[in-house]
Amino acid sequence: SRSQVNPSLPWERLGDCLRGWDLQDDHAATTRTLVTRVLKRAGCPSDTAAHLAGVWVQVGDFLLADHGLLRADVVIGNPPYIRIQVLKEWAPLEVEYYKRRYRAAGKGNYDIYVVFVEKGLSLLNERGRLLAIAREVAGA
Repeated sequence: SRSQVNPSLPWERLGDCLRGWDLQDDHAATTRTLVTRVLKRAGCPSDTAAHLAGVWVQVGDFLLADHGLLRADVVIGNPPYIRIQVLKEWAPLEVEYYKRRYRAAGKGNYDIYVVFVEKGLSLLNERGRLLAIAREVAGA
């Protein structure tokens, strides 16, 4: 909780402490509701809790989002597992962008999760850590 880290830090200063993305608005709305509830239980004023939840939980594509100069201590992800051949069928423009933007998407066949890992690694500061849910790979 905030009180364990720095009890004198005003709630309003926590706006840059967290970011999350989801493609589906209903998932993001549910997460914002839960985040607001947790913040209020921790003593955050209702209006500030709602504001922070709105800033922290974004609707959009993590791979396409402008992250600015963000350098994170920790990036946590649950990337999708979609073969590029499947993704080309319903998101061809995104696939072309990924190919231009990410080394992991530059050539050959791949699963989109490797692009998420590359993006996550690019956002870390020099001592940062990436935590990603990864499927089991046969023979690994």
